[in-house]
Amino acid sequence: MNAGSGHSRAPAATASLNDWLVWLEGLHPVEVDLGLDRLRPVCGAMGLDKLSYGVLTVAGTNGKGSSVAVAEGLLRADGCRVGAYTSPHLIDFNERIRVDGQPATDRAIIASLARVDEARGGASLSYFEFTTLAALDLFRRQGVDYAVLEVGLGGRLDAVNVVDADVALLTRVAVDHADWLGDDLDGIAREKAGICRPGRPAVIADPSPEGPLPAAARAHSVELLCAGEAFGWRDGPGSDWTWWGPEEQTLSALPSQPWWQLPWQRDNASGALAAVAQLRPQALDSHKVRRVLADIQLPGRVQLLGGAPDTLLDVAHNPDAATALASWLEKHPVSGKRRAVLGMKGDKDVAGVLGALEAVVDEWWLADLSEIGGLSLEQLKRHCPELVLARLAPLNPDEASPGPLEAWQAALAASRPEDQVLVMGSFMTVGPVLREWRQTRHTETHKPSANPGSR
Repeated sequence: MNAGSGHSRAPAATASLNDWLVWLEGLHPVEVDLGLDRLRPVCGAMGLDKLSYGVLTVAGTNGKGSSVAVAEGLLRADGCRVGAYTSPHLIDFNERIRVDGQPATDRAIIASLARVDEARGGASLSYFEFTTLAALDLFRRQGVDYAVLEVGLGGRLDAVNVVDADVALLTRVAVDHADWLGDDLDGIAREKAGICRPGRPAVIADPSPEGPLPAAARAHSVELLCAGEAFGWRDGPGSDWTWWGPEEQTLSALPSQPWWQLPWQRDNASGALAAVAQLRPQALDSHKVRRVLADIQLPGRVQLLGGAPDTLLDVAHNPDAATALASWLEKHPVSGKRRAVLGMKGDKDVAGVLGALEAVVDEWWLADLSEIGGLSLEQLKRHCPELVLARLAPLNPDEASPGPLEAWQAALAASRPEDQVLVMGSFMTVGPVLREWRQTRHTETHKPSANPGSR
């Protein structure tokens, strides 16, 4: 992130979205600058302190994206116009701001960015702060009924928390972003619970009874609903599962396709169902819920691309997420070898992630993320346990510092049809591979026939 000045001139109205995003990257002196003092005056100047739509805010270490997707889908299925704000993105920035399930257009985003710039005066806002205000403005101008907002980092001081949540949803808490949040779970839980508002519902999706979130949320005098007490899920007949909620409400025969065979994804969906029940109870129609859950597809989360060898994508980037991924991998062995392509950012517990996965990966291929803000190969190696170092794939002399795409292609080339290539560790690692796969699939799907006249 380049150091910049809050007074630098914004791009022209006719500039591209990429021009605006590059400008934003250099606007503020630091990438992460937690706190709401700079945002509140701008928020007020834009009239965003009094929103015309309901707000569900989601905070936690893991499971936020899945929870947002479920809540967004349930509200849309009930006929509501819904905005969703998530981060980071895998391929295009527009993924972060959705209206009715579709990424916002470049023009709509630029218009809202320009309104933020006009309202901020000389205030210097970070990239995330600027784009958060733009998303809130865009949702208002698009006339949404509800916005589902994913916290970027922490909760209490995160830009998303500049607006009051009608319902707060807290997912699983673990150590991540230790440079900013520390490594004490009680302290992390207090930061996450900062999205709660007195007298309003707070839903805790993590079913661990010993977890630190309930006490942290109660400190805000909320109406607390905890998994395992106020709501939860249980196995149903066969591979189906059932959600249960307050007042003996149940939703049975919920989908059992691979996504919902993952216990932690059922925890996420269960929490999202409980949160939507507080925000809009009528949205929990059993037929609509089944349809929404059957249609959920979240890129980069245990995503199988197919092929021989197969590729599996997962953005797991902390030990808690890596442990959950390892559990899934153990239950889904491959007949050949499993090769992992790994690229990570410097603020992550690399050794903890590798330690969680070393028993289920046969060979490691490291990806260099130094050109996009992540770790170089040498930096990554310094965090590797001995067992992982012993299983590193040999580097091709012609490709001494492969990026994610090059490392994935090299791992595929070294694999047999019965093998599997896992790509993981960061959105920055998974994104380039997913983009290439989509482009290749699109090209192959639209190849002209060798004989266009044949039937």
